Amino acid sequence: MYTRARGVEVGKWPARRARRPTDLERYRPAAGRPRPLVATDNSRGAHPPLATKTLLCLRTTKCSRLGNEKRAPVDNPERLMSPYTAIIRRSANPFELAHVLVSWLIGGGYDAYVVVGCATRDVCMAIRYRTECPEIPDETVVEEKPPEPEEEPRYKLVPLPDLTSKYVIEMAIKEEARKQKERDKILNERRRKIAELEKPPPDEIDGWRTHAWILVVPHFMGVEEPFFIEPSDGIGYPLNAPQYQHIESVYNNENYYVNVQKEKPEGLGALSYDFTDLHCWEHLLPGEPYYRRQFVGIDTADKKTAVETEKHLDMPASWVEKLDITGDDYEQRYPGSHKVIHYKRVILEKFAPYSQRDGIIKRIKIYQDYALKELLTTYEWYKQREDKMLTVKIDHVTRMIRETFGIGRRDHLLKHEYSMDAPVGSVEGNRVLEFNYYPRLDHLTKLICTPLIFEEYYTDRSDRLESRKIVYTPGNKLAPKRQVQDVTETYSRNYDIPAKQDIWKKIFHIQDNTIDLLYQYAYNFVTNNTRNFIKPNLAETGGKILFYPEKTSGYIADPTAERPRPLDVYKSLCENIAWEYQTCKHIRDRETDINTYLRQRYHELKEPVLFVALYDTERNEAAKKGWADQEHKKAEVTEREKEAEIDPLAPYLARMFGTGHGTGSQLTMKEATLIREQCINDFKAKQLARQHLVQERFDKFNSEYKNKRLWYLANQFILTPEKEAAYFVTSAELSFKVHALEVRLTRHRDLSGPRFKALMDYLDKHPLLKEYNKAAKYKQQRRV
Repeated sequence: MYTRARGVEVGKWPARRARRPTDLERYRPAAGRPRPLVATDNSRGAHPPLATKTLLCLRTTKCSRLGNEKRAPVDNPERLMSPYTAIIRRSANPFELAHVLVSWLIGGGYDAYVVVGCATRDVCMAIRYRTECPEIPDETVVEEKPPEPEEEPRYKLVPLPDLTSKYVIEMAIKEEARKQKERDKILNERRRKIAELEKPPPDEIDGWRTHAWILVVPHFMGVEEPFFIEPSDGIGYPLNAPQYQHIESVYNNENYYVNVQKEKPEGLGALSYDFTDLHCWEHLLPGEPYYRRQFVGIDTADKKTAVETEKHLDMPASWVEKLDITGDDYEQRYPGSHKVIHYKRVILEKFAPYSQRDGIIKRIKIYQDYALKELLTTYEWYKQREDKMLTVKIDHVTRMIRETFGIGRRDHLLKHEYSMDAPVGSVEGNRVLEFNYYPRLDHLTKLICTPLIFEEYYTDRSDRLESRKIVYTPGNKLAPKRQVQDVTETYSRNYDIPAKQDIWKKIFHIQDNTIDLLYQYAYNFVTNNTRNFIKPNLAETGGKILFYPEKTSGYIADPTAERPRPLDVYKSLCENIAWEYQTCKHIRDRETDINTYLRQRYHELKEPVLFVALYDTERNEAAKKGWADQEHKKAEVTEREKEAEIDPLAPYLARMFGTGHGTGSQLTMKEATLIREQCINDFKAKQLARQHLVQERFDKFNSEYKNKRLWYLANQFILTPEKEAAYFVTSAELSFKVHALEVRLTRHRDLSGPRFKALMDYLDKHPLLKEYNKAAKYKQQRRV
């Protein structure tokens, strides 16, 4: 939206027309009214998208004057600020807020209008403590039902006959319906009492309070149905929303439409919003905008003829300055970088990014009572944190905290749920940790910790390990630390080996010194193979594993299968004893890792660090300092280059006299002649060598290109598509090289003469060759 001046007074409203009540309700016929001077632009699509700028306009505008103006609530405002001034002041009434929002919407490509009508007291005065908070997250778990088969199988088992008494089923249904009816009656009575208590006090001028809001109609930007937007909070509502009671007129930067429809008891949703229907909407300016015109029987190829035939009066261009929000204002978001909204039993707090030390941007507190004393749940949202924390949910009833994290942590943690009473730096508490298993080497998915149970869950491991459950014994006076009692590991099916050899569960009874193995169920079997070991006492055997047949037992589900050999049983015992040792070591390492993480997490919560992007020049102090140092060094180098002029004779002077020879002392005639001749000869030799090198490369690639071309002309009809494509690639590369060398050679020849002349001019003016130049000039004059 473009505006020309920052004038506060945009327009004045005429006197308000009285309303005529009907028998059913106070019906107000639409009154003709001059179009308010809306600060919008006639051009469409000239502004940023709605998602950022529109919401920012709403959030940065403080509705401190809603319902508190020095005017009667049934009257229109006497004057309006322009949208530009409203954004600068961050204070506006409903009409000014509507102008700001409709300007951004039209600039974003939406077909939006300002609606002038009547609304309820809560909407006009921005009272929200009787309204449900729209930003409470919905945590309802949606269960995905498996898709039904498209076609029923041709052959299926005949279901068993249902021997249940239909009379019993019918009586049970009736009894359940009776109980449900009683529960619904109690619930409805409770809801009625709550609604009676929450009912606002009576409003003497209900239905007469003037308000302005936004109407968005379809056919642009993917909008399919018309809907309302409340400018004070930016929330969309359906057309039959009860808070909007009457509509007098709508307008935007194209026309002003007066509602001449009789309002129906169904609400505003029953009205027609087709502005081309003159029986429903009276136009201030005749005709329709260009994109709504219907050219019937008119040659639309000639736009000028079509427009003149329509005879539509266009609105004058807007005179308000272009709406713009600076980067600092966008970052601040709200006045004072903080905003608090009181909803029904809810307090919503919003913060600007980087305004808080912990990076919080939004907080929702849900209370049990209307006095906001009994806190139930707290939701918090964060951004730009180094620990990647995104949200926190605190349940004050169950005393549980749930933290969610984004992708990018070193430990790949996604969710951490724990009890407030859990130890800060110990794993011996109620905790649930969920990880992103894919980037982890161990493919850990989930950890469940309780005082006496520790569970691990894995996904897609190469050894098919699915879960590991550790059961502890509580500590006592002799052993205050908990001890491992049982370890249970579960594995998925490996279809490459028979089920009788594929282990399903390993159960290590650490304190009982036994091992139980459960194998997978074979096809068509209701039982599975098992094997039990009593571990030998390694202290008595000197660390060697001895096999005692009486200390092992097993069950074989298939009676026809062969019994396992003692050697295989012994190997299985050795493998599982070694695996038990590795498992116990893994448990200790896992507990150490979790304890380390908990201590680190405690430090992250106590000392939060915010992430600052490298290109954020306002907040990244390290990058700012580095850029300043680079600019300083670059300026120093540039200054030194300006001060130190390049001298072609410097290498020759250093070779003859050393680096300490200054420009103050003159050279003798012999020294000057020697240095000058060496400089000129070296320049000529270097130019000639460069020309020979370029010429040699040019001849080489040109010859190669010609040979390739002759080879292709001779064999083009017998080449395969692959060889032909390879030839074209090679030919294009050689052609590019030949062209580049030719250009370079031509440029070298063209610049050699001017370069030599520039060198001779420099030598003729060199201060060290002053005596030589005088002598040479004297000789030249004598020759003449």
